Amino acid sequence: MITGGPELPVNPLVISDRTRVFSDHDGIFYADPKVKAGDYITAGTRLGLITDYHGKELETISAPSAGVLLILFGTPPVNKGDNVVVIGRLPTYSDIAVGQSNP
Repeated sequence: MITGGPELPVNPLVISDRTRVFSDHDGIFYADPKVKAGDYITAGTRLGLITDYHGKELETISAPSAGVLLILFGTPPVNKGDNVVVIGRLPTYSDIAVGQSNP
């Protein structure tokens, strides 16, 4: 199709696990405007909130773990049980060290 070989990334980002956050309510999801998919976040980062259909706050969604924000629910209506957030966990130094052998 095209000439040449593939260009592989020098330091690829490897997602070792995912953390998912599900809605506990039916209502309207408002993503926090300070975060977006692709951001690196820490545990406790405020990601948004869910209100009922009249604006009463029902739930604040915060990151349960650190990592890369892979998915942030993009449509306002949300149902109980909907997956509203997915965070990709990056390998830690100990994860990497386990896979390496010492000379």
